[in-house]
Amino acid sequence: MTVALVDRRPFPIIRGGLIVVLLMAGTMLASIDTFTLLFFATYAAVGAFLAFRRPDNAIGWLLIAIALGFIATTTTPASVDIEALRRGAGTPRDAVVIWLSSWGGWATYVGFVALTIIFPSGRLPEARGRRSAIVMLAGTGARAASSASSSAGWSPRSPSCIHPGRGGALPAPSTPDSGGGRPALQPGTV
Repeated sequence: MTVALVDRRPFPIIRGGLIVVLLMAGTMLASIDTFTLLFFATYAAVGAFLAFRRPDNAIGWLLIAIALGFIATTTTPASVDIEALRRGAGTPRDAVVIWLSSWGGWATYVGFVALTIIFPSGRLPEARGRRSAIVMLAGTGARAASSASSSAGWSPRSPSCIHPGRGGALPAPSTPDSGGGRPALQPGTV
């Protein structure tokens, strides 16, 4: 008597569809910048392979999340009007892009910490080291959440909210007659 092997995991088609949708959306978003596309593709490809082969293992899903984090931290469209945001007249889309960019790095860092902790089994360590792993994940997760929820984290005046050279993450340049006391900074300089 032969027994047919049936995939008993819940919703295998939905999981596969979710992976495909995440990869397609991420590729479209990352295509703005070659550097971002390269980082996204490498992490997402390995993550998708692992998530398809072993969907119950968190490593593949974490790699996909890290790949999506690269999009938030490395691409800021040139269409974001920084000056309008500084005046308080920016569009909601621009505010969301800046907000994602300002805390996406912390979320990606949480993904790297989690990946380091659960590798290679895909689970938290056993009794020894489990408590410290939970504390590290909770601490980095709390830092990412506080960055996402604080208004200072995505302020248009914050130097970390936009990348230099792409519209300027730098404070408004001071001129000699403005009395700002700082040398004038130009976009693309550090």
